[in-house]
Amino acid sequence: MVFLALRSLKRLGYQVRGISDPVQALALFEEDPSAFDVVVSDISMPGMSGFELSRGLRRVRPDVPIVITSGFIRESDRSLAKEIGVQALILKPDTATELAQVLQSIWIERRMES
Repeated sequence: MVFLALRSLKRLGYQVRGISDPVQALALFEEDPSAFDVVVSDISMPGMSGFELSRGLRRVRPDVPIVITSGFIRESDRSLAKEIGVQALILKPDTATELAQVLQSIWIERRMES
């Protein structure tokens, strides 16, 4: 999934990094939080959930936009995402197209805030 998302986003002109290990991803983010405009994660990952990763990201940089994907989204996932401040929670089958739309809306929103 990481490879497919990277390829799709690169084709759309985004500069992306793909890391399948959430512990490594958090460590990389902690090294240079300003190098990231948005973080995309899955809910289910080995070693750390997307929600745990999101909490770690928020501790380092509370304003970073976070998008979480999943093959199945429960109402409790939606509630937790909202509580953490996740910008979008999207289903995997539509990830490439929907992710691009979500990222575009995040850029527009951030420009309007500036």
